[in-house]
Amino acid sequence: MKIGLCADSHGNVDYLVLASERMVGSHKVDRIFHLGGGSKDVEEVIAFKKKMLRGTEEYGDDAFLADVADFLAASGTGPGAPLDEIAQFKKLWTVVSDEGVEGVPEKIVDMIGSHLVLAVHDPSILVAEDVLNATIILHGKAERYGALEKKKHWFLCPDHLRDKEYDGRPATFAILEIIPKSARMSVYSISGELLQEFPLALEKKGKMTVK
Repeated sequence: MKIGLCADSHGNVDYLVLASERMVGSHKVDRIFHLGGGSKDVEEVIAFKKKMLRGTEEYGDDAFLADVADFLAASGTGPGAPLDEIAQFKKLWTVVSDEGVEGVPEKIVDMIGSHLVLAVHDPSILVAEDVLNATIILHGKAERYGALEKKKHWFLCPDHLRDKEYDGRPATFAILEIIPKSARMSVYSISGELLQEFPLALEKKGKMTVK
């Protein structure tokens, strides 16, 4: 399974659009995690995708009704059109927030393959119980991109998409590829250049521990 990772877009929708196009088009990701620092930007990316596919800068009543028809068809309650590309693109995204955005959680726990994954913007808000059963912690706040192992837990950060550079660090996104007992995080510049790869040795968790 391939997971796209991005964070800290902070209103730079152009870079987030470009990163998502590379993740979906070049890397064929199964999911995308936006790890906070501009979580509302994802809504803008989805709106831009709608404009691109509809070939218009306007999203008015007719487009809204068309989306409703698509939704009804996909849910089996409308005339039998296939799930459209916009709906598929929207389903790829999982978003965490560091801004208290209503309806967007600060922490998300999910099972990816056989591994429990915890997604958060700022890992400093986590307590021991949060990471107890998680093999991988995805986060968006660090001094630079990287993968750090702590007591058999992997902390992964794709760094930022704020601008071409921020504090001397280039704009980057990452691709996490998970197979049963190992994984690899590959970090790319916004231009698509591979910057660094991080191999990860993963332990499959047994029964969950509850404290």
